Amino acid sequence: MSYSIKIFSPSFNLFSLSTSIKKSNYEAYHKEILHTLKEAICYNQGAIAQYEYIASKIHKKMRIEYQTSKNKDMLKKYCDKLEKHLYGEMIKAFNKNSTYAKECFKERRRLEPRVCVKLYEKNSETGKGEIVDFYRDSQLYKSPNYPIDRNKGFNNVITSGKWYLCNNIPENVRKNNYENPRLNNGRANLFNLSLLELYKINKKEKADPKWINCWEDIEDQEGPERRPTDIECYKSVMIIPMTLIGNDLYPEFTEDFQIDPEDDRAIYGFLCIDHHTIEYFKDVPDSFVGYIFADLMSLYKIVELKFTRFSSTYQEVKKMIED
Repeated sequence: MSYSIKIFSPSFNLFSLSTSIKKSNYEAYHKEILHTLKEAICYNQGAIAQYEYIASKIHKKMRIEYQTSKNKDMLKKYCDKLEKHLYGEMIKAFNKNSTYAKECFKERRRLEPRVCVKLYEKNSETGKGEIVDFYRDSQLYKSPNYPIDRNKGFNNVITSGKWYLCNNIPENVRKNNYENPRLNNGRANLFNLSLLELYKINKKEKADPKWINCWEDIEDQEGPERRPTDIECYKSVMIIPMTLIGNDLYPEFTEDFQIDPEDDRAIYGFLCIDHHTIEYFKDVPDSFVGYIFADLMSLYKIVELKFTRFSSTYQEVKKMIED
């Protein structure tokens, strides 16, 4: 006779202690996190200052060229240089911040979490909000855009304006409380594990073929479809909004950056951290860490928007060189 237990059982908490830190190491653990955050803030102070300074120099040369000779070749040169700087240095900074963020979680499990950044943009044809794959720490694939209402987590953040946490996706699927376009809810509803399987997967961090089978093939904008790996089939996820709402902003700033607290465009991106085991995150304390990195990383996007979408010079130059 074989016995099995569903991991979405509310009363089952056999391995919940695996994500906690022993009391004897608690103080040292927090000192490490504070040290990591200090290093991250120090790094971003210098990186953001240089990121904006170099961008402003290139943008100024482009503006002067546009206001004087309007040489199309020179304008294209400056425009390409500006875009290369803004995108390349942003990805470089995101890689560094992802490393810092994962340092804050390194004592949890043997395998580190994944970090990615999604953008929130309106579809020009439908006018509906879409999730756009922008950055992944692994950079293994780039998902196609999809409507935000097809993902419970992102839709919840847009609706509430606050962070989202799901520490047990299998359980929430069972309760019809989680949706993800990559997840096959029909198969996920039938998902269950024996005690031995649960021990191997949660305690030993072994692959979970039954859970992998609940996920659809990965669509890649730049390559063929493929089956997902174990770490790509996550069971815990935390989503933090990248936004300026909640700050004391000047009216001139909100007008130029088209920020309206009542408009969902006030959230322009999401920092996502996920892990392939259940009960990985520690609720509110982890959200503090998430918000720190979401706010730091959002500054690069704000600078990029300043010199592109919200720059009349850039917009006019792009139109000129593309005609």
